Amino acid sequence: MISALKNFNITISSPLKLTTLSFNLYGVFTIWIKDPFFKEIAGQILFENGKSEEALSYYRDANRLAPRQSLIMTALAQTLVSMEKTEMDAEARKILEQVIIIDPENNFAWRQLGTIYNRAGEDDLTSLAMAEMFLLQGQPSEALYHANKAIDNLPEGTPKWLRLTRRH
Repeated sequence: MISALKNFNITISSPLKLTTLSFNLYGVFTIWIKDPFFKEIAGQILFENGKSEEALSYYRDANRLAPRQSLIMTALAQTLVSMEKTEMDAEARKILEQVIIIDPENNFAWRQLGTIYNRAGEDDLTSLAMAEMFLLQGQPSEALYHANKAIDNLPEGTPKWLRLTRRH
């Protein structure tokens, strides 16, 4: 088995060119098994090549090996959201709601949450997520528009309503 890993080729094709990357995996394989960021990179390669289903197992492994790493959690959630399935959205929602606690300035996580909330018909939460995203992107007028929408629709006194009114 080890000898089969000595040389490994990945072929990446695009409309513009065909490229082959070759590298030696001998001795690196044991790191691969234990390193969450190698798993994350494998998931990213698969995801970016349209293989979301295959990417999920790598992202889940990476998340298991490095829980509470917002980069890995966000990538896992992005893959789940891209699949456009209700059960995947539910899993992504749980992950992203943890991400924004760990890393509240992760505007991509807010954007993904906005997508999930929108799919679920939760306009108040969609507006909250969009307000946070636009605020982090330095677009105050867009942030204010969505914040006002969220404030008007969220139940008064709830933590999410208070979050917006403190900034407003």
